[in-house]
Amino acid sequence: MGQDSEALFRSLPPVIISRADFEEAAALRSSLDLFVKELRSGKPGSVLSMKHLAQLMLIQMLRLYLEANDELETGW
Repeated sequence: MGQDSEALFRSLPPVIISRADFEEAAALRSSLDLFVKELRSGKPGSVLSMKHLAQLMLIQMLRLYLEANDELETGW
């Protein structure tokens, strides 16, 4: 991990709990469902798909965290 990503992860809580009524939560749920489908399929390209989905889910979870915590300072 690079310095920026280490700083980001240090600033986050160990667990992020999402409210289901946030718009981004539905997108995260869809990504998670697709991730599980890829995991179970074992089809060619599934590992690459899961890697990209994991990145997308990280972004979606960060958005949920920021949406739920409007009072957080921005920038580092």
